[in-house]
Amino acid sequence: MGIGHWLNSLTFFDHLVIFALFIINIFLSTQTLKTLLDYYKTKTKQKLYIKDYRITPASIISLSILYTIILYNVIYSIL
Repeated sequence: MGIGHWLNSLTFFDHLVIFALFIINIFLSTQTLKTLLDYYKTKTKQKLYIKDYRITPASIISLSILYTIILYNVIYSIL
């Protein structure tokens, strides 16, 4: 079964659960990236030639997909 057939076979409640998990994981990925950025800034405070990193939507979405897969597997193993 392809992903398109799988998505069409889901109920409205299933779509809501997947959407809620993805929203939660977007928040977690944003917080993770902010924490890593703050940690980097505290470690390189005194250096003259540090790189200025920024949080991009691609990094948030890719980390959120990773968190969604992990959280889905954890919830699936519990149920």
